[in-house]
Amino acid sequence: MSRAGPRARAGHVPVGGAVVNRPTDGSFARRLAPPRGAEEAPLTTEEFDASFDAVEQALAARGQLQSTRRHARVAVVFAAAAAFVLVAVLWRSSSSAPEALAVVEASGAVSDVTSTRAQGVASGAVLEAGQRVKTDEGGSLTLRFPEGSIVAIGARSEFGIHGLGRHRNFELARGHFDAKVAKLNADETFVVETRRARVEVRGTQFTVDVEPPSVTCLDGSVAVKVVEGVVLVTSGDSATEVKAGEVKSLPCAAPPVVPEPKKPPEVPAPKRDEVSPLSRMNALYGSAMELKQSGKSEEAARAFRELRRAFPKSALDEAAAVEELRLLEKLGSERGAAAAREYLGEYPDGYGRDVAERLITP
Repeated sequence: MSRAGPRARAGHVPVGGAVVNRPTDGSFARRLAPPRGAEEAPLTTEEFDASFDAVEQALAARGQLQSTRRHARVAVVFAAAAAFVLVAVLWRSSSSAPEALAVVEASGAVSDVTSTRAQGVASGAVLEAGQRVKTDEGGSLTLRFPEGSIVAIGARSEFGIHGLGRHRNFELARGHFDAKVAKLNADETFVVETRRARVEVRGTQFTVDVEPPSVTCLDGSVAVKVVEGVVLVTSGDSATEVKAGEVKSLPCAAPPVVPEPKKPPEVPAPKRDEVSPLSRMNALYGSAMELKQSGKSEEAARAFRELRRAFPKSALDEAAAVEELRLLEKLGSERGAAAAREYLGEYPDGYGRDVAERLITP
């Protein structure tokens, strides 16, 4: 085998990836560049054609090389454009993804009660808008937002996540809600709603405590304590700014006293085993509340409806109607819209107007 490789091929010269033919003897070189002092001899026709062909092939090889470089540059431009589009799509996808709420710590009995079948919530889980969580005796929950805001939920609490992202909205049905909110932008809000008040903040630390309704406290009580910053507490048509170190309380409203009906003298006193209408009404309301607190939402809604039928326009009628609406909303019942219209017809300015409007226009 020759050690000269491709160059050993006589009469061929590689130029820019192409092979150019040349004469095999030394006459062509001597004619093109004669030795110093030698007389320059004219080229023959064959030698002239050979030189012309060599130049033509060299130019073609050079054009091929330049074309290859141009194609390479175009490929680089297209690759850069594709990379830019991919980065833009990924950025848009990540920026439009719904915000999630990380469960930093969950201890004791903590349940996701969004659906009728409750599921446990453990540390490391992720919560999203639309979920509802409950803690039992001894249970607690700590949540963290991406920018560092922290929410702590105490024992015997129930809250719903109605909105995340720029407009964060929570509903505290009962229990303890402790929030340390990072500084918000001008277009961001952080709101906690209860049965009786709406708490809106802008970069602060505060707590909200809610006592659930009972026979002796129809719509529960609310206490808002501000540790740092300022919050706005709205209840009905009244709005109050609560500053650091202050507490805003909405105490329990005592139930109205329903007088016993006066009986004519000729009517004998009721026997011991007979139950007065007031006692029966209170007993029905208490039974309905027990069903609700035990998680039997469908049965509780029917119990509140039965109370309203048995005692129309009573002192507990509106309270029972609002409780029924809240349960129908939780269940997603088809009866919700009809019940909401009925409530607004009877109590157009009632305290359950918000939940009624949500049921009519979900």
